[in-house]
Amino acid sequence: MTIVQRIVMLLSASLLAVLTVGGYGLWEQQQAKHRFDDALGNLIPSVRDLNKATSGFIDMRSGIIRHVLASRPEDKRAAEDMVKQADQVLDSAFDTYGKSDVYDERDRKLLDEDLRTLAQLREGRQKLFAISNTNDIAATNKEFISGAIGVSTKAFRKAIDAHVAFNMQVAAEIQKANEAASQRTLWMMAGFIALVVALVALLGGQVLSVIRRGLAQIQDTIQQVSAQLDFTRRAPVARMDEIGVTASAFNDLLGRLQQNLGAILSGAQEVAGASQALNQTAEQVATAAASQSSSSANVAATIEQMTVSVNHVADRAQETHGLASSAGTMAMEGSTTISQTINDIRQISRAVDEAAGSIRELGKFSGQVNAVVSVIKDIADQTNLLALNASIEAARAGEMGRGFAVVADEVRMLAERTTSSTQEISSTLSAMQERSRQASTQMQTAEDLVKNSVERADDADTAIRQIGGATGDTVRMVSEISAAIKEQGSATNNIAVQVESIAQMSEEASSAAQETASSAQQLDRLAKEQIATLSQYRL
Repeated sequence: MTIVQRIVMLLSASLLAVLTVGGYGLWEQQQAKHRFDDALGNLIPSVRDLNKATSGFIDMRSGIIRHVLASRPEDKRAAEDMVKQADQVLDSAFDTYGKSDVYDERDRKLLDEDLRTLAQLREGRQKLFAISNTNDIAATNKEFISGAIGVSTKAFRKAIDAHVAFNMQVAAEIQKANEAASQRTLWMMAGFIALVVALVALLGGQVLSVIRRGLAQIQDTIQQVSAQLDFTRRAPVARMDEIGVTASAFNDLLGRLQQNLGAILSGAQEVAGASQALNQTAEQVATAAASQSSSSANVAATIEQMTVSVNHVADRAQETHGLASSAGTMAMEGSTTISQTINDIRQISRAVDEAAGSIRELGKFSGQVNAVVSVIKDIADQTNLLALNASIEAARAGEMGRGFAVVADEVRMLAERTTSSTQEISSTLSAMQERSRQASTQMQTAEDLVKNSVERADDADTAIRQIGGATGDTVRMVSEISAAIKEQGSATNNIAVQVESIAQMSEEASSAAQETASSAQQLDRLAKEQIATLSQYRL
């Protein structure tokens, strides 16, 4: 049996035990629940209904006593109504009990006894009520004390007490059954758990013993191989379980390692011999590569000097091309600037023309204003004369015209101020007209100068454009020369690159040969170290 099978059996037994204990516990719990539900669903309602019947009996008994003691008819009817209500309570309680509270056949017989004694009680009660209604106190007392009502009352009370005692007995039986079931479950589960613990301990001990013994043997073999480097050792295989399979696989691994290490030792010895031969060959190749590298370096130096000369000429041609291009660009920029300047001068000319027209119109407006001022001056003179005449007339009028004389004086003073202001305006307008004439003359001179400037700027633009065209031809010719020199320089550079590449490859070959020689020496050293290391193992 394998270790996995043992562990599976151990786990299966443990799980089965857990399921069994849990299942049995759940079953007992369910049984206890059923018993508890029966107690809650039957006994408690039974006791409740019997208590209700007892309460109805007490009310009925009270009504009977009130009926016996009453002397008036209305009191007796009230007592009878009380008894009827008590009968309804009794009938309701026993009806509910009979439909849903009967526990077993014994309970059914006790209920029948309750109903039978209740019927006898009601018969005795009717007889008592008949005697009580006659108001014969002696006969009523006799019937109440020693008649059928007393016997039936005791019988009914005894039946009710017996019924209640039965329900209490059933409750005690259920409690006893629950305690017995709980005790039985406790002992059974304790015994089963002890059995399971013993079984699991037995199986676990066996599995632990097998694992410990097998691992100890493998551990001992591994420690001996590690300490003594003895690959001829093998782990013992007692049985082909998981540990046995592991030990067998470990033995196979030791066998393969033994074979592989032996092969590596033989290969290392062969590598040591080959590395010595490779070292000699690499030294010869390094010497030849060094000679070739020196010759290639001389050729590369000569071609490099020629390349420098060609590149120098190409640089000068490129500089000439750049200068010619710059001249052409500057000529184009100058032409553009002159064109913009011409446009600006023409705009200035138009602005000067507009300003001259505005100045001439200003002179016209000044003449119109001067005419208006003359009219205002004439009006002021006439107003002054009228004010003077009014003052004279007011003086003639005497005291009556004094107020009018004051107004006439004020009007005359205003007329004089108006005349003075119009004279100042006339002087100012005359000065403005003189300045306008001078400005018109200057603007005309400016217009002539602007026209001359436009003509000269056009001539300069034409000359700049011709310079730009000549510069463009120069740029094209220099570009052709520069392209030819670049091609020659490129070819020379290619030759130099190729020669340099040959020299570099020669150097690389020499370096590779030296590295090969160094690697061969290192390989020989590693092979010897590997042989020394493998010699420590027992193969």
